[in-house]
Amino acid sequence: MLAVVYDGDCGFCTRSVTFSGILLGQEAPEFIASGKAAEPLRSAGVPPHLTKRFLLLMDRQSDRCIARGASVFVFLTAIKVKLVFGKRAAVCFLRLFSFAPMRFVLDFPYVQITRVRHHLPGGTANCRI
Repeated sequence: MLAVVYDGDCGFCTRSVTFSGILLGQEAPEFIASGKAAEPLRSAGVPPHLTKRFLLLMDRQSDRCIARGASVFVFLTAIKVKLVFGKRAAVCFLRLFSFAPMRFVLDFPYVQITRVRHHLPGGTANCRI
């Protein structure tokens, strides 16, 4: 089973995760606030401070970190693409975003958003990096 670990102190992150859960319905992975995932993160060798900067996609059975940052958004979007357009479209979508230039196109805005997320609606002083 897959889980997305997010900064539970950040109102913006919490609202984003809630919206993703509604959008994906039963296909949504488990969403875990970073405070509740401290032990799985330690056993996976992931420094807990990363959850203050990145969304993390974890494999709950092996407690492995599979992806972080914008790649998690790509994964969540691929689930929605699969629901709407089918498995073949989701595979094409994932292949498109596996190319390095496309990853940069996603990672750059993601990093910028994480820098100012406490200023965004729903952000809190607790989620400052």
